[in-house]
Amino acid sequence: MTEDNIIIKGEEIYILDFADSVCAPAIYEEMTVICDAFAFDLEFLKGYYSKLDITCIVDRCIDALLCHEYGFLVINNIFGKVDNIETLRSLIRRRLTSSCKEAGICK
Repeated sequence: MTEDNIIIKGEEIYILDFADSVCAPAIYEEMTVICDAFAFDLEFLKGYYSKLDITCIVDRCIDALLCHEYGFLVINNIFGKVDNIETLRSLIRRRLTSSCKEAGICK
């Protein structure tokens, strides 16, 4: 939401512009966090999902991508053509672990 989506008229507040809104579980918004904000950076995701291990983080990434309206396009843009869920799981795990290896912070 931005200031363009709010109208204040006297003591009344109006929120508008729901053209892109969808009825979805909370994880729907996590694709943006995982892909855009954190760019699959494992250390950021470990901080965000503080109690999850890497297997659970991979599962969370998959759930967020697959439940999102544009998840298929994001998967294609990031990983190319993916034929099955296990390949996607492997690609995400590789992407997560390579980001922390490059930074020299993997354990």
